[in-house]
Amino acid sequence: MTVTNKSFSEDCLYLNVWSPNNESPKAVMVWIHGGALLAGSASEFYYEGSVLAAKGNVVVVSMNYRLNALGFLYAGADEAPGNVGLWDQALALEWIKDNIRYFGGDDSRITLFGESAGGWSVSLHVLSPVSRHLFHNAILNSGAYLYNLGDDRPEDHYGKELLVFRGIPYAKPPVGDLRFRRPLPIDDWPQPITAHRFGSACPQNGQMFHIEDYLEEKSFSENCLFLNVWTNSLTEAKAVMVWIHGGGLLVGSASEHYYQGDVLAAKQDVVVVSLNYRYLALNSNRFSFILCLHRLNALGFLYAGAEEAPGNVGLWDQALALEWIKDNIRYFGGDDSRITLFGESAGGWSVSLHTISPVSRHLFHNAIVNSGAHLYDYSGDSPSDHVTRWLRGAATVGCVDAESDGRFTRKIMECLRGVDARRLVAITDDTDLMIGSVKVFNLVVIDGKFLPKRPKEMLEEKDFKRNVNLLVSTVEDEGSFLLTWLTDPDKFHATNPKNFTLEEAKQELTEIADNLCSKKRVNGEDVAKLYFSGFSDRNSSDAIRRQLGIAVGDYYLSCPTLEFARRAFIGGARVWQYLFNSKLSVNFFCSQWMGVCHTNDIFPMFGNPFIDPEEYCAREREISEQMMHFLAHFAKHGSPPEQSGVKWEEYWRIGEEIIAPYLEITNNGNEFKTGLKANECQKLWNRYLIGNESQND
Repeated sequence: MTVTNKSFSEDCLYLNVWSPNNESPKAVMVWIHGGALLAGSASEFYYEGSVLAAKGNVVVVSMNYRLNALGFLYAGADEAPGNVGLWDQALALEWIKDNIRYFGGDDSRITLFGESAGGWSVSLHVLSPVSRHLFHNAILNSGAYLYNLGDDRPEDHYGKELLVFRGIPYAKPPVGDLRFRRPLPIDDWPQPITAHRFGSACPQNGQMFHIEDYLEEKSFSENCLFLNVWTNSLTEAKAVMVWIHGGGLLVGSASEHYYQGDVLAAKQDVVVVSLNYRYLALNSNRFSFILCLHRLNALGFLYAGAEEAPGNVGLWDQALALEWIKDNIRYFGGDDSRITLFGESAGGWSVSLHTISPVSRHLFHNAIVNSGAHLYDYSGDSPSDHVTRWLRGAATVGCVDAESDGRFTRKIMECLRGVDARRLVAITDDTDLMIGSVKVFNLVVIDGKFLPKRPKEMLEEKDFKRNVNLLVSTVEDEGSFLLTWLTDPDKFHATNPKNFTLEEAKQELTEIADNLCSKKRVNGEDVAKLYFSGFSDRNSSDAIRRQLGIAVGDYYLSCPTLEFARRAFIGGARVWQYLFNSKLSVNFFCSQWMGVCHTNDIFPMFGNPFIDPEEYCAREREISEQMMHFLAHFAKHGSPPEQSGVKWEEYWRIGEEIIAPYLEITNNGNEFKTGLKANECQKLWNRYLIGNESQND
């Protein structure tokens, strides 16, 4: 490139005009130089307009515009909106349109012409509503911007080439005689597999929570035991983060688009793995109106008290996937001595159970439990209770045996193995499956193998992974989302909910609490008193509904998570904690009134604000960056990093008192606090969840 003016400066937005020395208005030709949007200038000597203006009797104009990062950096915000080089050109065209008559030009006869990247620019001005009205004719030389190259892969944004392996089978297909059984390791592959598509999701009602809309692979099959790997190197030994998805053990898949590991792997230099597992599937038509649920499906959790259907097979699926990862992740650039499990909601339940189970506790090193730990003590969840209810479930699909005598017979099992999976998905929660006036929420059975005893007993006896590094989290409004699904959906409708008075809300909470399924009857009046005494937002219907949701969320999600952390700490684990309290611009599952609701934290964890930056604000991208960094740091080093120069303290003791610091993440910034929900959990809910108040020593 040879320029007549050899200076370079950010103060570069100038244009040049050549006009013949006569008075009649002349056609105008506006030149946009090439250079691949990386280099070039209107002052390059071969772009001089003198000869063209003189011989063609036209006015010639050329312009500079910003290039490279200065011209095209995109942050998804007005601070760096992208395409500013094109906006420079558009502003130059506005100036020309407004002023060219003073140089003998006719503003009704403006022609753009450009070559290479200048041709790209001209073609884009033809398309753009910002500038298409500022000229009349267009000449494109050797370039038009009509590419389908896409920059929609996160690795293109962050400068790392990612290797993505989708749909890797880790178990034999659990079909035919293997239905309901524990998974079996897959045989050696006779030939290489093509790992470019996600595997099918396990059978489920895809309409529940609109999950089907979010699946990258929209097929459903019992042959669903696949995992996926994101890595940027096949040779380096990087920390490994294994994601277990949530969905209430009802729905979900590793192929949900907000679970993609691209950004986390690319930005944090870790290997990310996600996996499918079997769970119960339920017809959602009768899912509402009951708070204490037993979700029946034979595929993931049917328990017959025998090896043919031993129960907990969804958890056994996860354990086999962890074995596969432990044995093979080194071939994907992963360090099998630095494997961290992380999961949210039912994924958090799963991670907490792997921390306890002798089957899988040796297969990983660190655990991140988000919004859910399995520490429940519900009524009617003994192994014999499970068998009784599953027999009733079998009867709903026609699998009965008059001679069963309260047992699963060969006849019943053969019948169930012959039932179409879609019928199993459609098992309804009929009143025949109820125990008294409630249903049982707990699917996990104390099977003597995966769980030799109840989780709370194993924690009390310090029979768990005592050397685990544990990071736990909850969100501010865990239960608002649950209200819609677990109570009356008309009262807690996503877009048109009931407006409660304070007194109505107290009565509603009393009734909800009275029907919870703990072994010890909950005193609803005590619950209402705790959550509404001194409540200040009595004139805000949204705030009143959220307070109801907070109470329900404390019972089902927050308090089990925090009590699991306390008991793990007492048993010898190192424990850190955070609270996600940042309301996002984008929410797939919750409406505006629900606040910072269950699942909100997933999206920044996986870098979604960088995949769709125009949907999120700058602070939300900052939060996402912070969360991915401290989660990956935890996976790499077994502890979270400092936050703004302040040490992130772990749980510690003063005498018999447990001090539980936590980081609160908000839209306005982050702050360290201590003692989250001490009264709600330790003085109230833990009596019902686990049969006694919090363990202190």
